[in-house]
Amino acid sequence: MLFNSLPNNKKRYYEKMLVSVCSLSRLFSENEIPYLDSRMAENIYCKSFDARNVSREDSAIDAVLDHTGIGVKTFQGNSSQKISEFDKDRELFANLSDVACVKKISELRNERLNLAKRTYGVTDLIYHYIKREKGKILIVECSMDLIDIAHIETVVRNRSSISFNDGKHQYTFNISKSVLMMKFSSSPALETINIKILNDPFEIIHEKISALIAPGTPLQEYPYIILPLYATTGGLNNVPEKSGLNQWNAGGRSRSEDEVYIRIPLWIHRKFSGFFPSRSTPFDLDLPDGNSLKAKICQAGGKALMSKHNKDLGKWILRDILKMSRGQLVTYKKLQTLGIDSVIVKKISTTKYTIDFSSLGTFDEFEKENKS
Repeated sequence: MLFNSLPNNKKRYYEKMLVSVCSLSRLFSENEIPYLDSRMAENIYCKSFDARNVSREDSAIDAVLDHTGIGVKTFQGNSSQKISEFDKDRELFANLSDVACVKKISELRNERLNLAKRTYGVTDLIYHYIKREKGKILIVECSMDLIDIAHIETVVRNRSSISFNDGKHQYTFNISKSVLMMKFSSSPALETINIKILNDPFEIIHEKISALIAPGTPLQEYPYIILPLYATTGGLNNVPEKSGLNQWNAGGRSRSEDEVYIRIPLWIHRKFSGFFPSRSTPFDLDLPDGNSLKAKICQAGGKALMSKHNKDLGKWILRDILKMSRGQLVTYKKLQTLGIDSVIVKKISTTKYTIDFSSLGTFDEFEKENKS
């Protein structure tokens, strides 16, 4: 297990952080079982082990440590937990039979896991979860497995859900919410930590912390924009056959099969003036797997985000992430299957940016919030 291989000093720090946070449970609940918010658990894990936090980046995993992708969870007892949501993919399974629906959901789930591996350059996927019981918490790890579609059995339909198993795990798909749940088995705990819940954490916080907080101190956040991987005109989302991710297929001159660009709608330049450097000025674009490439703004009106060397961006998107064969056109259905249709670009400095994929509908929401 990954946890057992981590440095002891970091494990002890992790445990102290969990004890401290869980001792404040009465801020949120009168229950004798320690309270631990899922986002808090992710942040504590990443801070303790210097893991990269990707929990806000629409990925199937929450953290990356070395070559392992980690899903961090916290829950009470032995229960089924949400592992994936497919609300934006309803049209792919809405009219299928129960068995066909389960297989489609399983395919989509597996695609999400494989996408996370390719995007973040990890080779292994695990769950790290914190089981909360009266007076204590247990740290457990297990593998994050692909669903074995060939061995799916015992497909049972209830009023609003379909349950099934693949010989390794028991799953439940909530039809109305489009949420896939998995039963987490009672694996042996790697650590058991006793928790003392403070009776009045409010007073302690007031005495120990309030004097240290400077009022009005802003949080450091990097400016960002969302860019679509599809054309936004014409009423229907589509990936044009001769531009954007299929720029390699355009005529006019000889082109590399890896030549692509990410379109930048004109309103983004107007709304976020100065976000990008001037046209053809190169900058560093850091990828989610830790690699970096040189990029620039190109074409009339600065409508295209491209790599300085034409092949670099296309090789990453088409070959490494989408796993497209040479000569194969990218379609919106391909993006939909993977659960992505846009990218988020953050500005770290005037010469450094980051890029990552965003889930279906993210650009639409960004446009509604920002386009005047």
